[in-house]
Amino acid sequence: PDTDGDGLADMWELTYFGNLDQTGQSNPDDDGCDNLCEQMRGLNPTIGDTDGDRLSDGAEVFTYRTRPNHPDSDGDGLNDSTEYELGTDPRDTDTDDDGIPDGYEHEKGLDALVSNIGTDTDSDGLTDLQEYRLGTDPLNADTDGDGMPDGWEYLNGLLPTLPSAVMDHDGDGLTDLQEYLQGTNQVNPDSDGEGLPDGYEVANGLDPLVSNAGTDTDDDGLSDLEEYRLGTDPNNADTDGDGMPDGYEQAHGMPVLAPSASFDAD
Repeated sequence: PDTDGDGLADMWELTYFGNLDQTGQSNPDDDGCDNLCEQMRGLNPTIGDTDGDRLSDGAEVFTYRTRPNHPDSDGDGLNDSTEYELGTDPRDTDTDDDGIPDGYEHEKGLDALVSNIGTDTDSDGLTDLQEYRLGTDPLNADTDGDGMPDGWEYLNGLLPTLPSAVMDHDGDGLTDLQEYLQGTNQVNPDSDGEGLPDGYEVANGLDPLVSNAGTDTDDDGLSDLEEYRLGTDPNNADTDGDGMPDGYEQAHGMPVLAPSASFDAD
């Protein structure tokens, strides 16, 4: 009902003013949007800035074409007035069209007016766009603080937001952090593919990135791969200390892990 025929619903006038004395063209809050304008848009006619974004209702309706009842018209995390101060578009969540919302870029200190698609601000191997999508910090090369760069973790199938320094994903005896420091593959227990686990090679002073299948480190007649399979020490020619090289014992059918110097095999 509009008892006085001024274009304003009686209930609306009573709610905001407590009487029917207003007219449609009145503008009691002097915000550039008269009562009819405010009623049509669901605004508060007694407050010049209904959504509190530091832009008057009238300016948002007629000048900026933003939403006067929502402080962040495009929902990008930036207040409309802040967008105008920064030069970004309050009606476009991604002013520079790089896939990263203006609000996120501003929060992280990135330039919201210049594309950051290929930029890697923290030099961790992930672009800023990838960091945004993964939830990592584009300003911190190691978001989860586990000693491994975000990019390395992502490329190796780890979660760069979950600390995994003490985990051993491939069960080779090296933690993920040790794999990173060694340069080995944390999801492949044998990075060089010669049959020796990375952890075994590192523990025995062998290079886990170079095949040791045919190498005989201790020159005992057994290759390092054979030593691994037999359980002998690739750095000790006589693992059981009985005076006979491991290779000799193996070749003559004697136990290589039990002293047999006093045995009479034949």
